[in-house]
Amino acid sequence: MIKKKLLTTLSVLALSTTLYAQKTDASFAVEIDPSTYLFSGYSLHLKKSFASLSHWQFGLGLYAMDFPKILVDMNPHNKDEGWNQRLEHGYGLFADYYFDKKKSGTFVGMQLAHQKYKITKNAKDVTYNTFLTMLHLGYNYSFFENFYLKPWIGIGYNNKISGSSSIDGEEFDIAKLVVFPTVHLGYNF
Repeated sequence: MIKKKLLTTLSVLALSTTLYAQKTDASFAVEIDPSTYLFSGYSLHLKKSFASLSHWQFGLGLYAMDFPKILVDMNPHNKDEGWNQRLEHGYGLFADYYFDKKKSGTFVGMQLAHQKYKITKNAKDVTYNTFLTMLHLGYNYSFFENFYLKPWIGIGYNNKISGSSSIDGEEFDIAKLVVFPTVHLGYNF
């Protein structure tokens, strides 16, 4: 399953390369978060820069994953309570500001996202939706001409907007404050 999702993502990347073969002052990039594939998920982020806004990059992201037990247990209210959590899907808008107009080195940014979660306990499950507002800080390392590695860490506010986080009278604690470190792998066109 992981191989199929990764192959699909790489196919989109290859198709995008063909469709955007002409270089301009503006740029286009495709990113994935490889860790999502390790946790039965996926991610695809499309990023766009404009010549008139040389330090900025804007993007859309789609992602999903199962949360490993260690992440669920980081919230002391959920620790060892038998909860399983899956991010069914997230849709995010990104805006990143690079201190170098070549889009390398240090950047700061913001993400706004709608996320749908499924939690499971005692063979029962429920879903709920959140709206995430996150600030992030990272560094873009370029290699092999157009490829890049982008570690970043974000801190955000996660607000439940609908659905249920309760099973059999037991409440799954949804953390309002979210800290999320990750690494994206990308390609610039």
